[in-house]
Amino acid sequence: MIRELLKEKGVMSAWPDPAVPWEIRKEELKKIITEIEYGCPEQREDRVWFETVRTYDGYAAGKARFTETRIHTVFGEKEFVFTADAFIPLNAGKAPFFVLIGGTAHPDCSVPAEEIIDRGFGLLSFGYRDVCQDRDMRDLHTTDPAAGAYPLLFPSWKEGGSIFSHIAVWAWAASRVLDLALTIPELDPQGAAVVGHSRLGKTALFAGVMDERFRTVIANDSGCGGAGLYRYDPDNEKKERWQDVARNFPFWMSLRYQEYAGRLSDVPMDQHFLVAACAPRRVYVSAASEDVWADADAMYLTCFAASEVFERLGVPGFIAGDRLPVTGDVFMEGSIGYHLRKGPHYMGREDWNHFMDFIKNKEERV
Repeated sequence: MIRELLKEKGVMSAWPDPAVPWEIRKEELKKIITEIEYGCPEQREDRVWFETVRTYDGYAAGKARFTETRIHTVFGEKEFVFTADAFIPLNAGKAPFFVLIGGTAHPDCSVPAEEIIDRGFGLLSFGYRDVCQDRDMRDLHTTDPAAGAYPLLFPSWKEGGSIFSHIAVWAWAASRVLDLALTIPELDPQGAAVVGHSRLGKTALFAGVMDERFRTVIANDSGCGGAGLYRYDPDNEKKERWQDVARNFPFWMSLRYQEYAGRLSDVPMDQHFLVAACAPRRVYVSAASEDVWADADAMYLTCFAASEVFERLGVPGFIAGDRLPVTGDVFMEGSIGYHLRKGPHYMGREDWNHFMDFIKNKEERV
């Protein structure tokens, strides 16, 4: 059923010619993804250094250390600084950890930080709006603090000009937080996971594509422009579509993204390319039953469509039934995981426990 449905919808293979070595095809996927969808920073920082603001070893009744750190990124004679919080479990050996692309540097009540610590995971978080405002910034001067890191990463930007690729800026910041994490001796470099919700779930997927140090990539309720196939239900106005993103959030994506609005048949990719580009690393996609706009079925089909790449690389792909998902489904036996929980557009304790189960299940099999 599922394979026939993907064929009917015109979903192309992410690796159509297996004679092409995977490393070459992977770079081709990255090129397609950056040029057509998310863009890529025009320049990179020259160096990164860290400034500890405060440390507290008594977090969660003494089970963890909390640190607040300023991340300094240097671009020639200019510098951009943003803050990340870290929660490091003590006496847990080398712990796997999450880099959370969050609304603020300090996680809000939707993040069960103590439970994450109790299960042996570290957590680092930063606020995406501290890096680049989530709005069209054409009315800003390049020196306005609200522009954040954007003018440094995209130096061609001029006042009044087009603003694009904010997701690429937020993904860049996730990698700088990962740089910080890799300086913390209690954390396992092989246990790095990036996670985000909604537009930040889209960002987590792109961060995982561009930075292979993230061993697990987790996108919650990421929908259209995230883990949802564009081609699954493109005419349903109750669900977010390519043209909706292009109209409502043009600054998230690349300039070329706008060119394809209303021309989906001409787009030489779909969202399974992102999941496939992470292979053979692990990817987890999560959805909610009441989140119609994000389209749980479209995200489920992305997992199926990407699975062949993982299988060709000799690892299990997406292991699920040959049907569309129902509320309560949890699939985490393969290298691609998925769950569909009851409820609205949100990321909470139930989601986090599935993320941790997925990682722990894979660790036990190594």
